[in-house]
Amino acid sequence: MSGVRSVSRGAKGDTRQADIELLERVDALPRGDSSRRAYADAATVELVCHSVLETTYLHPAVRARVADADTIVARGADAHARIEALLEEWESRALDDPGFDRILDQLLQKVRRRLANQEEHLFHRLRNAYPAGTLNELGTAIRQARKQCMAQAYPSTPDVPAAPGLPASDDGLVSRTLTLFTELRPVRAERGRMS
Repeated sequence: MSGVRSVSRGAKGDTRQADIELLERVDALPRGDSSRRAYADAATVELVCHSVLETTYLHPAVRARVADADTIVARGADAHARIEALLEEWESRALDDPGFDRILDQLLQKVRRRLANQEEHLFHRLRNAYPAGTLNELGTAIRQARKQCMAQAYPSTPDVPAAPGLPASDDGLVSRTLTLFTELRPVRAERGRMS
């Protein structure tokens, strides 16, 4: 059980808690408050980081030993694609646009539902497929990779929403964040191998 908790903290607990807290901060601020954009951007970076980490670390572990792995991974990829599409639409909305709050509500619902589903179903399957020590190692690798991602995205102060240290381009925040975090994927080859 502790191995599943370790993976859960590494894959979901730490990152998803940060996602939800940032989204809730945006929701709690008055409509039109300029700091909403900074928290929205920080939530976007966290959600994209989560997506990349899940794809890089959890999906290979699921594919290696979990029954119906292709279905599980496809559902995860679909959920992330839907969230990323919402994030791209959210980014284009002005703070006083009613669509900004509508999308925020949808993001909160989708993130909470995805977290509950994975806590209930995915981690149970991982616990049955892997020894606790392996799951602890996977959780540690995910936490270390997340720390590296956040250090790249926020080179000065990772705990404070600010202008992310992302590649300059005409692309939106989601695309730039995906580019940055995807470039960090070689960490996967060095650690977190599933045995």
